Amino acid sequence: MNFKRTQSLIVGVVLLLLSTSVQAQTDHENKVVSLQLGDKVVLIPTPTGYEEVTAEFENLKARFAATEPPQNELLLAYLTTSDYTLLKSGKPPALQQYAKIAVVRQTKEVSMSREEFAVVADYLRNNTGKILDPKSPELQKLFQEFGQHVSKELSTDFKTAPTETAVLGTFNDKPNIYSSMITSTLKRELNGKTTFFPVLGTVSILHIKTRMISVATYRGYKSEADVEELKTFTINWTNTILAANK
Repeated sequence: MNFKRTQSLIVGVVLLLLSTSVQAQTDHENKVVSLQLGDKVVLIPTPTGYEEVTAEFENLKARFAATEPPQNELLLAYLTTSDYTLLKSGKPPALQQYAKIAVVRQTKEVSMSREEFAVVADYLRNNTGKILDPKSPELQKLFQEFGQHVSKELSTDFKTAPTETAVLGTFNDKPNIYSSMITSTLKRELNGKTTFFPVLGTVSILHIKTRMISVATYRGYKSEADVEELKTFTINWTNTILAANK
């Protein structure tokens, strides 16, 4: 194994974990998006009860893209059907649960061996908490830039940042997938009013056709039931993605 290359891949997945030109073609009847990653085509089935929104709503696509470090490329973003209906009627979405798929620009056309993927997964297993530390300069910069983007879009003063983050554990840990569950409290300042929002997130890396993609899901954290529901949703969707690409 080329360790310099593996180190580069690890740096790439760190950038994915901090988030938040690929060609995409959608089969609208079956709700499957085909992503062209170099010479590989990766199929992404739309999860049940969701709609992909980046192809239809440019402002929302830009907002989701702003949650990614510049080294990343947002591929797809999914909102619940109820949020999609709100958007279609010109109303703001509730965003109580959503999901997105991204890739590191420098690795989207790079083949990755199963051995290299295992090294990356092991790195995340041991360092996710450190990567998502609210005191991390990289994370602080990302949230600052996201706040600036939203402030410009809404023509108002908006700031947000995590005040604390904890890793709840890992799941679906297999040779071609690694998932972890994260909880965080977000501080949000809008028009002089400060609020705090506890949220859950899952971050998964998938090894598909020698490519690595990241699948992230988010949900408001109101009770312990939210943990199991988000975990189940993530497992079902990522397993469906893997099955679609066999």
